[in-house]
Parts: sequence; C-alpha cells; structure tokens
Amino acid sequence: MKKILLVEDDELIRVVCVDIISILAPKEFEIVTALNGKEGLKKIQQEGPFYALVTDFNMPYMNGGELVREVINQKIPLDRIVILSGQSENELDIEKLNKENYKITFQNKPFSPEKLISLLR
Repeated sequence: MKKILLVEDDELIRVVCVDIISILAPKEFEIVTALNGKEGLKKIQQEGPFYALVTDFNMPYMNGGELVREVINQKIPLDRIVILSGQSENELDIEKLNKENYKITFQNKPFSPEKLISLLR
C-alpha cells in the first residue's frame, strides 16, 4: 500500500477525504492525517517515507505552501503533492514550486471524489 499524508485543519473535510480514499481505493492507500503543516512536517520526518502529500493551503501554525516549501528545502522524497484550496492557483505560485522537480498539483475546493483519487494515482 502507498502511504499518503493528509494535512487538513477542517475536521469535516479531513474525514470526508479519508472516507473517499478508503472507499474508492481501499487496498491502494494507507492514510495518515495531520491537523496543520507543523504537525504534518513532523509526521513526514518521523513516519515517512510517504508516497504523497495532500495538504490544505490555509491552516494555522504552518500553511500548506510553507509545508511544501519545507518538503522541497529538506529534499523529502514524494511522488505527488496535492494542494487543496479555495483560493486561485495564481495566488499560491504553484508554477514556481513545480520548478523544484516535484509533481505538484493544485485542486480547487470543492472537488469530486473521483478527482481526488485521480490526483493520487
């Protein structure tokens, strides 16, 4: 099973994402969750390696953009990074982050369950 770290401060969205992945790809992914970027970075360092990082952008303590920058700066290997946000992609400067040889995808909220799974495959 591929291990995914889901970082989301909104409990409802976190639970729904876990349910989506668990129902649509039950034997494909193992899910670890974190409530913010700071906790997510700690889990990456202590519980890795991870196949993918799925992170909300707007969170307390360390937002998703800061988390992704830390992952890149520390050269933590990940096959996929998915940033979920209600903001526009232009505001997040994803293109600049993609130049670091990571596959980073931006996904607006809301999204379909099938879209989330396709971003992870």
